Amino acid sequence: MPQKAPIRKRIARIFKLLIWLYHTGRNLRQLDNATDEQRAATLRHMGQSCLDTLGIQIHVEAPNGNQAQHGLLIAANHVSWLDIFVITALYPASFIAMQELKNWPVIGKMVTNAGTVYIDRSNRKDINVINAAISRVLEANGNVCFFPEARTTLGNGMLPLKAALFQAALDSNAPVQPIA
Repeated sequence: MPQKAPIRKRIARIFKLLIWLYHTGRNLRQLDNATDEQRAATLRHMGQSCLDTLGIQIHVEAPNGNQAQHGLLIAANHVSWLDIFVITALYPASFIAMQELKNWPVIGKMVTNAGTVYIDRSNRKDINVINAAISRVLEANGNVCFFPEARTTLGNGMLPLKAALFQAALDSNAPVQPIA
């Protein structure tokens, strides 16, 4: 069983993360009038700087070698909040998230400024509107990421997939990039 980090190290990580959060919040506020390239660069930097702050390295195993970096519908399993930063460091993307996230203090404003598209999971009619929005981003060569299991898991198995959002890739003829 892995040992926990000493308390001093955990406190230092939290302090570094709070500093990162402050700087990231400032950077995301400046994205209001940014170009797509500026937004992608800022999001990639945000993801990588979070991982650097926490001392996390990414190791990529891609069976097909280099793949497209733009215009992707990214489908990933969701094991922890770090997934978002790893994916963003690799493929800057707009994320699909539950509508309730918009109202979270501080985080809600940050993820909105990062280009998150919110979905009302209680309204099945919302799917067509979301798929149309995803298609527009994909057709404009942007990336969109979602978690088809629709919840965080331990990552040791697969839950049934909520497949409705894959329709956007079909509608816009965009590649799907699976990530685990």
